[in-house]
Amino acid sequence: MGYASGAKDAELARKLLPESNDEDLLMMGPRLHTLEGVVHVKPIKIDIDIRQRHFYGEFLWENSHEASEHLKLFGIHPEPVCWTQIGYASGYTSEIMGRFIAYREVECKAKGDRHCRIIGKPIEDWDDVDEERRHYRPDPMAEQLLALQDVSQPLA
Repeated sequence: MGYASGAKDAELARKLLPESNDEDLLMMGPRLHTLEGVVHVKPIKIDIDIRQRHFYGEFLWENSHEASEHLKLFGIHPEPVCWTQIGYASGYTSEIMGRFIAYREVECKAKGDRHCRIIGKPIEDWDDVDEERRHYRPDPMAEQLLALQDVSQPLA
């Protein structure tokens, strides 16, 4: 859901900001997330060239709604929890760049870190590409449940 939402917002940003520079186009996604009350994004490092399809980005997330809700409902977690936001960032940036950009949450407030921090780069630049791709594959569970539902319907 997050990835699809980010990609849709990137399509809209391209239409609304046809003359913007690369960094302004990229930062529209975080601005939208801030306006929606999802998270406040602060760039740490951005290296972007859309024509060359080059990207590296590092960002701080302040007031992450996903981390706050997790802490409130479940407490501290051993791993990062902001999966919808990570999906959004990946979808938005991938759509802008015309190539798959994967983000990782390397610090998370729900883990007890001071803040959430993410890093994004082309998926093939991560050390464990297969593991990274696994997070973005559709889960066949929904299809399996629908198939079982068809099988379990009583005959009239």
